Amino acid sequence: MQMTEEPDSTRYGVCLQMVENDPEQALVFARDWNIARQGLSAARHCEALALMALDRSTEAAELLEREADSILTGNGLGDYALANRRRLRTDLYTQAAIAWQRAGDLDKAYSTLSSALLAAGTDQSLLREIYLERGKIQSLRREYQAAVDDLTRAIEIAPEDTQGYFLRAKVFRYRNNHAAARLDIDRGLELDKDNADFLLESGILYRVTGEKLKAGQVWQKVIDLYPDSEVAETAQQNLDLLKAD
Repeated sequence: MQMTEEPDSTRYGVCLQMVENDPEQALVFARDWNIARQGLSAARHCEALALMALDRSTEAAELLEREADSILTGNGLGDYALANRRRLRTDLYTQAAIAWQRAGDLDKAYSTLSSALLAAGTDQSLLREIYLERGKIQSLRREYQAAVDDLTRAIEIAPEDTQGYFLRAKVFRYRNNHAAARLDIDRGLELDKDNADFLLESGILYRVTGEKLKAGQVWQKVIDLYPDSEVAETAQQNLDLLKAD
């Protein structure tokens, strides 16, 4: 997410690099920068990312929400950010929701994403992203029908994108609606026939419906397609468990 322009864009890039390499240093850097520039939004955003990297997720979430709430004032924003306030505001709310999730507060994560929906207005691209994120949160909250509703909205906006089908297939499986889950998996594989996530999920669904031979075949396909990868390792673990049944 781009928060600012020159001369502060260079400093922002430096701060983000610090978040990757030394979040403690990034936190100090961002706070000093924020004081020096009297409340620069880019500095506060970097501060929030540093807090997240330090597992101080509640503080990060609160800061990101405050930034999203105040973004309409335009304080501390560069020209790019001023011209893209809607995108910026929804991104901040979404990041706040992720921070709340990491902090273990799924209710606040849901509430923040609902705020993001309001901020998105009629922007279909933004709405799709938020519905996907809120669908994940609703699934974690075990609000499965609400999760299906959000993910269906995301699919309706972008029916050729696979992510919504993948997430909804998992929710259907959690609800033991195996027929619906299979339809979503098959649709995803139509769009991307060698997609590793769909193949893994397909194998899981075959296993829970008692089709062990098909499950093993799908997981072996993952291993053959993606050798020496993390996804192949997961497929092998599933195969080993299948053989132990």
